[in-house]
Amino acid sequence: MGNIIPVCKKIDDPTLFQNDLFLDQLSDVEYYTPFFVQTLRFFSKFTNADYIQALNLFSFFAHFLYGLLWFFLFYKLKKEFWIALLFSFFIRGVIWPPGGELLGISDLWTIMPRTIYTAFLPIPFLIYNSQKKYSLLIASLFLGFIFNFHPISGIGGIIIYFSVFTLFEYYTGRLVLKKFCRQFFSALFFCILGMMPYLLTYLLNVENTVLFNQSDFDIAFFERIPSYFVDPLRFVPYWNLPVLYFFIFLFFSYFFFDSSSKKINFKILFFTFIILFISANASVYIEQLLNYMLNKNIRMSFQLIRFQKFIILIFQVGIYLFVIEILQKINLSNRGKSLIFTCYCVMLICSTMPVFSNIPFISDDLSTSILPNNLKIHHKEKKNYDLSEMIDYIKQNTERNAVFYGDYLIRAGADRSVVLDHKGASMLIEGNPIKLIQWQNDLELMRKLNPTEKIDFLKSKNVNYVVTTIPWTKLIPLKVIGSVYLYKI
Repeated sequence: MGNIIPVCKKIDDPTLFQNDLFLDQLSDVEYYTPFFVQTLRFFSKFTNADYIQALNLFSFFAHFLYGLLWFFLFYKLKKEFWIALLFSFFIRGVIWPPGGELLGISDLWTIMPRTIYTAFLPIPFLIYNSQKKYSLLIASLFLGFIFNFHPISGIGGIIIYFSVFTLFEYYTGRLVLKKFCRQFFSALFFCILGMMPYLLTYLLNVENTVLFNQSDFDIAFFERIPSYFVDPLRFVPYWNLPVLYFFIFLFFSYFFFDSSSKKINFKILFFTFIILFISANASVYIEQLLNYMLNKNIRMSFQLIRFQKFIILIFQVGIYLFVIEILQKINLSNRGKSLIFTCYCVMLICSTMPVFSNIPFISDDLSTSILPNNLKIHHKEKKNYDLSEMIDYIKQNTERNAVFYGDYLIRAGADRSVVLDHKGASMLIEGNPIKLIQWQNDLELMRKLNPTEKIDFLKSKNVNYVVTTIPWTKLIPLKVIGSVYLYKI
């Protein structure tokens, strides 16, 4: 959101951020999650609120949808009200897959394009499951439409959807090749039709022709992005997560209890997981081959490798079905199921208490992040607002066109240009690779300069102010708030 909110503000007022790292030219960021940007702008205009207030309202809307739509999907799979309700809470717990990814929904900081996409993801499956005449095509069109909120997650959702469709047709004996091919490609056409807003925006605004030294780009790229993002053999070991072992154990336990004919339900989920895993990691090698053959600089696989995060969603659906099978075998009554749900809620309320701080699952974000703080017995307040207060000060006491060297949140909170920051540089990877290379060169030069030379260099970059938590001995602070220093140069 530290990058998205400034994009919204730049669209509203093109005179902002005239000397910013990535926002000086709006054309460099027009490819960036346009649906989410326009949705946030709509919330702001509709409620006559600033973007932080609008984001709070959007957060409430997202929480409501996330729980409601996943509840409906769980309930559609197996009509068990209390367990579906429990899992609509459980699936909102925050999990951290590899690649800096996130699943679940919690405080305001989790409201991102990928979270909104995951909130909408049940809808195509609900439509398809209705088995009406045009349900496959309508579901595919909507699947393509929600792709526009977060294309990287969207690719993962599309692979899951078409895998489930194909596997379901195969295992239920309904797969007649000619009919299946007609349905598959018709669905794919409607899906691509729904994706067109983003596809056209990306194709018209992102240049993939190599107009720069590729080795220079690679150096700049790896300054911003860890190298394992483009190396599946190094990326996969990051799945070494305790929560994953917990999910794997429960998911594969489902195999022994699946009561569906020939264990169809487990097989569909298992092979969907395999397809998703292989396709995410193979995207790196496919991109490398295309770039080599076509002399292009396509820069998407470092993102695409991350959609394997949805493996966890597949496991969670399998665990839901596993729990249902167990409860049916012991013939538990609805009253007993409601008691399980009640105990789970009590556990969530108590999960942040110090006595549970070392207990796996209970003390993890998977449990502690679900409920708002006012519904928890114990929670820690974040008391360090030094940077926030400094940003408020900057907005009120510095020139509108001032340029800052410091935290990227200055851009979003104070509407001021920021240069040389790492967060902003991520927008240049696809938006303006030549400028990304210059950013890396500037950083490399800064590292070699002494304090006096750094000040002179920043002046040459039109920097007016420095914001830091480390004192600069060559400058006199203009303002100090807690551990945050503001210098004018």
